[in-house]
Amino acid sequence: MMKELLTLSFIFCFTLISAAQDKIWLDNDRKEVIDSTAAIFYRIKEIDDDAPLIKEETFYKSNDQLFSKGYLEQRTSYRTGTWQWFYSNGNKMRYINYSSGRIVGFLSTYNSNGHLMESYSYNKSRPGEMPFNYKFKKDNDGTLRIAKGKGPFNGAYVGNDKNIDSLSGNYKDHKATGLWKAYKNGVLIYEEVYQNGEIQSGKRYENGTSYSYNEYSKPAEPVVGIKKYIRKLFYNINYYYEQIDLKKNDYRTTFQILFDVNIDGSIDNIRIMNGMGKGPDEMAIKAIQNMKAKWNPALERGVKIKSTVSIPYAMESRECNDC
Repeated sequence: MMKELLTLSFIFCFTLISAAQDKIWLDNDRKEVIDSTAAIFYRIKEIDDDAPLIKEETFYKSNDQLFSKGYLEQRTSYRTGTWQWFYSNGNKMRYINYSSGRIVGFLSTYNSNGHLMESYSYNKSRPGEMPFNYKFKKDNDGTLRIAKGKGPFNGAYVGNDKNIDSLSGNYKDHKATGLWKAYKNGVLIYEEVYQNGEIQSGKRYENGTSYSYNEYSKPAEPVVGIKKYIRKLFYNINYYYEQIDLKKNDYRTTFQILFDVNIDGSIDNIRIMNGMGKGPDEMAIKAIQNMKAKWNPALERGVKIKSTVSIPYAMESRECNDC
């Protein structure tokens, strides 16, 4: 009897371990596929019982070599801690540190021989946008460009602007300094002057017109000024709420008012996040619509862009049974 129990326990444990390590088949873009014959990679996830984390490992299907490894937060699925990527020959490809899905510190990339090629970090004031803060950079032919945060950059652009394909400028103390230029197919798109990694002035060229600016981006703002706009908005919301019956408990809440500001200064797509229900939310939207306020659109490198505005609003009960 004891032998049978031990055998059953072994089978049960083995089943649990196997279930925790089921393979998730992935294509070349690491998107899940059902058919394993179409897969290039496979992934294994394992829950860490000692911490609210999920261990994630991805492998090359062809040789079972590790492609990437790291941890996800169980609650949010955000990457956290050090993540590592590898070539199919086992040499390191990339190291990145995360904090709740946000990249922190320096990113390091390597060639297939395992030699360091780049080490850089994002500018905190505009994550993901070049020029990054560089510590080290080497060309594919082995030419050393930037060492100890100093040297020239002349290479591919990997930021958010699809109109740019290359950049040139200089680094000092890890940060962009002096004149920088951006190109698309050899045509100058913008030039900017940097000091300690921050834009001092810039000029963008587009369709025969130049736009001057002294900051990378500027948020949308109402023509009358944000303080006056919010005062009028809250007054309007309260006015409309007086016209409907709200249950006492509905008054204690905080929600977000969201809307898009177009490049012509008009607003649309008004919506409420974490609202109080159909009736109250409709009243808040009506209050915004009836203001008919004009906005100055957001700017990015001197060019008008569409953007989303978020305004928090808190409601409290007008009744007090304990007073």
